Amino acid sequence: MIALHSENNSRNVVAFPPAVNNQPRASISQYELFRTNTGWKQSPENYRESAARRALLQAENSRIAEALENHGIQTRLENGGIKAIGEVTGQIDEVDSYRSICFLPLIAQRERKPTLNGLCYFQRHHKMGKFIRLAVVTTGERVPLYGDLRGTMQKMHRDISRWAHEADKYWNVAVIYRGSEFTYDEETNSFHPHANVLYAPRKALKGDQWAKFLSWTHQRLGAHWKDCGKLEKPQEALKYPFKPLELQKLDSLALVWLYFQTYRLKIAQPMREFKRWRDGLINEMVAEEKVDPKTGEITTHIVKQKREQPLKVGYVNVEGGAQLRLIEKARSKARPKSEVASIDLDGLRENMILCRTSPQFRFSPYAEPVTLIQNYTDDPQSIGGKERLEELRARQREARRYWDANGAPDPLTALALGRAQKAAAEGAARNVRAFNVHTSRPTVQKSRQGISVSRNPSVPEPASAGNRPGIHPVTLPTSIKSTNRAVR
Repeated sequence: MIALHSENNSRNVVAFPPAVNNQPRASISQYELFRTNTGWKQSPENYRESAARRALLQAENSRIAEALENHGIQTRLENGGIKAIGEVTGQIDEVDSYRSICFLPLIAQRERKPTLNGLCYFQRHHKMGKFIRLAVVTTGERVPLYGDLRGTMQKMHRDISRWAHEADKYWNVAVIYRGSEFTYDEETNSFHPHANVLYAPRKALKGDQWAKFLSWTHQRLGAHWKDCGKLEKPQEALKYPFKPLELQKLDSLALVWLYFQTYRLKIAQPMREFKRWRDGLINEMVAEEKVDPKTGEITTHIVKQKREQPLKVGYVNVEGGAQLRLIEKARSKARPKSEVASIDLDGLRENMILCRTSPQFRFSPYAEPVTLIQNYTDDPQSIGGKERLEELRARQREARRYWDANGAPDPLTALALGRAQKAAAEGAARNVRAFNVHTSRPTVQKSRQGISVSRNPSVPEPASAGNRPGIHPVTLPTSIKSTNRAVR
């Protein structure tokens, strides 16, 4: 271990070696990722399916967002006009920013991807990965529309958290992930809350200990628990919390109710080793020693310090196919305060570069880096706006060199190919494969009898179907107001 510093002999901070965090030493830089992945071709079948799927998600996302906003719930963020610019093709796309509402399809997709990539990498490279098992926990009953979905899910989360704590304490079994789902059934007009849980023994449970652990878990969680065996694919566990096509059956008032029922709930929650591993991508874990000046007693505790180069997990195009790798995030250089103070205000408003994304298939079947810019103009009038436009042009020249070196076609050819494949996908969006939610059939409850549709008194009563105003402001329930002063 390496001592970072000492301060009057009263505090020592010691960094752990990389092996403690189970982080492989090998990683590549963000710029190496640009060089490798720019010009990476996606198969026609995958591109058409992705285009159709994204069109479906965008349409459903816009419908839900508009329905909520018609009732006074803000879903879009005011971003001042952000545009996505393809660094090779030069294509420009408007970017809508949304609040983190868990059942907006684009938000669910955005938040699932890094967790899924991380779990795939964790399973392959962490010493615990090959022992991960999947289980499904259900609530034992369906929740009718306008029922207490929030309370039911919160109770399920508490039960799982307590079980995880006791499994760790008494059996040395680590519960590393909990992902909640609330699928809707139109026939019974009800929701089925359940959770996918990942867990693994830190050491082999010998003899009949494993059977005893499963028996104890069954008693601890009740009859609504099923061990589904060893995790084969992380996609089996990390699913969307809902099926987008199912939400099409809910009207605007039901969506408002669902918004309040899921407000700030932790739908996906990494735990224990997996959570610590993910934290280690962003932070260095260090041991800090402090000396009590009165007693001289030394105490040690773990603190987090931001990495100079934070890491993320992403796919890299290598010979033989894509591989998950650790990627060092690029950090923009901070301007000196004296330089910032001298910049005119008009310069701050033109061509504000927000970020540069990894190469993506946004405009064609060939991947290219995309720069997000606020208040873009190709004819800036300010010095700052002109400097940032030239920075964008330099990025475009760099991306084009990578594109040509990797054998990608002329950008106009790539765009024409993309348009043709998207046209082939139009009209097929309704037939896109629905997102799988359930892992195994036995976990889905078959009983659909005796469903009550009484409304939850803690949720605002919606307007009647025959008397709905165009705009219907919704009051935040008291139980939610206590956690946030306003819905923004």
